[in-house]
Amino acid sequence: MELNHELFEEIQKDLTEDFPEITKITRSDTNKLKIYATEDTLWKLYETLQNGVSSIEFNAKKDEKHYIEITL
Repeated sequence: MELNHELFEEIQKDLTEDFPEITKITRSDTNKLKIYATEDTLWKLYETLQNGVSSIEFNAKKDEKHYIEITL
């Protein structure tokens, strides 16, 4: 699935409405999203989305903002 601008905007709107603790969502590739939020929120997102996407990775490295990267 290609993540065009309209789809990105729709996903961003839906996620920020459902998870208001999200601080930022970016596109890192034609079919990848990075979602930045609190660790608790990221875990909720992970649990919610893990079965509906191609892959999902949790990044919680020290001294970096925590995010999950989703491949649609």
